[in-house]
Amino acid sequence: MKIWRYLRKEKFIKLLADKGIFLAPASKQSDPEEGIYDHTYPRKLVEAQPRKYTPVPLLDKIINPNDLDSFNAGIMQKTRERQYLSSWFAGDNESAEMWKKYASDGVAIVSTNKRIISNTPQPIELATDMGLVKYSSEKKRTEIHKPLTVKYDDFSYENEFRIIFTPQKFSILAGYNTEEFGVCYLGNQKSFESEEITSAIDMSQINNALNFIRKKGSGYLLLYPLTKIITEIRISPYCTEKQEQELKNIINNSGLNIPVVKSEINKL
Repeated sequence: MKIWRYLRKEKFIKLLADKGIFLAPASKQSDPEEGIYDHTYPRKLVEAQPRKYTPVPLLDKIINPNDLDSFNAGIMQKTRERQYLSSWFAGDNESAEMWKKYASDGVAIVSTNKRIISNTPQPIELATDMGLVKYSSEKKRTEIHKPLTVKYDDFSYENEFRIIFTPQKFSILAGYNTEEFGVCYLGNQKSFESEEITSAIDMSQINNALNFIRKKGSGYLLLYPLTKIITEIRISPYCTEKQEQELKNIINNSGLNIPVVKSEINKL
């Protein structure tokens, strides 16, 4: 599947300088409703079908039933703050809407889902969800398990393929950034030192993954080899000849040996 990342000139320059893909927290996306769902929905399920949704005994002792809504609201907000996104447009052809909204003076970098997946090392791959977003306003209200995989119907033109990274999972598998996420134990053993947890992951994979990730500001950089994941770079149909030449000079100076072409869409 072909995927496109539309970037304004400023963001494209940052990508070249970073030599990787930046993932920002869900709470800082342009859509303020990202990861938001009806946090009262779990309580409503229990109230509607009490025999089906039997409270977990231990959880019932920790959480007062009257506080269930605020508890779920807290989980929702933490998820928005601690999961990180990179969104791409999925499709065989360019999107005029995406050019106008996200990259009027920039470029679209073109890749495929297979290239992204195959160049994500373990165990980061195990802490990353990748796939197409579902567009359903009704589903968005009730999707409490994977809220970042659903958006309102109004956004369907974006046809997103998403990279969703959860660093807490990576910390459990590789011991990454335990200062922020703490240490998970299996009995008396740290999770990332346990053969039960890391049975399919050898130390070379862990070291490779640790070299693949870097904290940047409020998000994370995944240091993909750009020449392996980018098949071509397309320049916005809204760019003037001068802007087009500036972008080509920036790409040439970056040392990337990747085909550069002008958009096939006529400026509207």
